[in-house]
Amino acid sequence: MDVVIASDRATFHVPFTSLALTPEACSSHTFPRIMGNSMANEMLLFNRKLSAEEALSKGFVSQVLAHDTLESETTSRLSELACLPSSALQYSKALIRGEVEKTSLRELNRRETSRLQERWVADEVYKIAAKFLSRRKK
Repeated sequence: MDVVIASDRATFHVPFTSLALTPEACSSHTFPRIMGNSMANEMLLFNRKLSAEEALSKGFVSQVLAHDTLESETTSRLSELACLPSSALQYSKALIRGEVEKTSLRELNRRETSRLQERWVADEVYKIAAKFLSRRKK
């Protein structure tokens, strides 16, 4: 994402390990890049949940807004951003996110997806999913 704005009530959680799964959507690369290896490992490996303020302090989000004003403030901000010259934005984004990085991320996404496909058919995943679903029925 170019900019991430979160409600002060938001939490961020990727429970891959507790579901016997592995990281996806390039998170094995982007999380450490954004917030450092230690915090990324806590989230990706050990199921750490971040509050909005923690996410802000780690650079995972760029701004935290009061829940009650989130929609109106983001709408106003988007209106301002929509007035920026689109060609300058496109060229700047291309420089910031070069083709080499895009190629690397596409390859990483293929590897993560392949690993996830292996995990989805693992007995361990089925057992955890069945346990989760049985708790939801109660």
